[in-house]
Amino acid sequence: MRIGLVVEWLDATRGGAETSTGQFIQCLLDRDVALTVFTRSDLPDRSGMEVRRLRPKGRSRKAATVSFIEQAESAIASTDCDLIHAFVPCVGADIYEPRGGTVAETILRTITVRQGTLDRTIKAISLRLNARQRWMLEKERSWLMGDAGPVVIALSDYVCRQLREHYQLPGARIRRIFNGVSVTPPTSDIARQWRVRIREELGIPMDGVFSLQVCHNFKLKGVRPHLEAVAKLCRSGISIHMVVVGGEKLASWRRLAETLGVSALVHFPGSQEDVAPYFHAADLLVHPSFYDPCSRVVLEAVQYGLPVIGSAYDGSMELFGDLRGEFAVSDPSDSHTLAAKIGDFLRTTSSDSDKVREMLRGLARTATMDRHADELLLLYHTLLTGVRQDGSP
Repeated sequence: MRIGLVVEWLDATRGGAETSTGQFIQCLLDRDVALTVFTRSDLPDRSGMEVRRLRPKGRSRKAATVSFIEQAESAIASTDCDLIHAFVPCVGADIYEPRGGTVAETILRTITVRQGTLDRTIKAISLRLNARQRWMLEKERSWLMGDAGPVVIALSDYVCRQLREHYQLPGARIRRIFNGVSVTPPTSDIARQWRVRIREELGIPMDGVFSLQVCHNFKLKGVRPHLEAVAKLCRSGISIHMVVVGGEKLASWRRLAETLGVSALVHFPGSQEDVAPYFHAADLLVHPSFYDPCSRVVLEAVQYGLPVIGSAYDGSMELFGDLRGEFAVSDPSDSHTLAAKIGDFLRTTSSDSDKVREMLRGLARTATMDRHADELLLLYHTLLTGVRQDGSP
């Protein structure tokens, strides 16, 4: 079996989607699946993986993306791959996996994150004027709604709903294969060393509580409501440190923390090559995202046994099943409810905390990239043979 993968970028520094795709590729190689990767990234060939480097033309982002997809469509038309699995809209692919969710939902939620009617209107107009975004939306819509569209991988039920609502995609064309991450938890000794080191570097007492957030797009991932929630807790007499790992333009966020009166309790260490030590130094992850198809940050926290307070607009919170309402805010902008949930966490007894961590250990077995890759391999086999591996059609 040789699988062709169409992925514009495979640089992990660009974000979680690229990191996840890289981990997925490694899982396929570990299972002796031969790969041909069509990408813009400069990657060396590896054992079992041929890299077809495409060189798109065009100075604008739209022109470069259009050129890449056109070159990819031409390349896969003459390839000897058994199946084509694309992570961007690419006519001719057998499988489409929108790791960032649908383009239509991305646009909708990007507008929603804005505060106030005027700000949202301005953002909506700017997105309509965004040539690349408009082209990607039309490309995705026309391909998925066409008669010869692909099977679409949804990383969560949230993405399944997007496909039905925005593109009227029939259920027979959708496969829900929940996201996963590749994580190797450290030994208990290493975890303790990390906890001490990070807290000393940030000036957080060992008995102090700190909530962690890991992201790049601060607005979309809800850093502001997180800051506002910490300020509300402080005004009520509850002291909690907040650490935000990631981001580049931090000055305005530091000013916001100062305006809210919590600058002494909020820490912005910036982007970090290795974020694992922060997960082990924290007491909980707070991720009130306005949009995440299935956040790998939340799944990583679960793998590390770190309690999570997330958002109803993050597909990863589906992992909690019927308990999702206890761990997710229905409105990411509602800092009052977010503060209440953080406060409830701080008031949990040691026995309740032990129950949560035991639950997280059970969930961790589900949220793995190995499981995600195995389910996709079953789909590959079904599409190639017309028969499931259990013998049923």
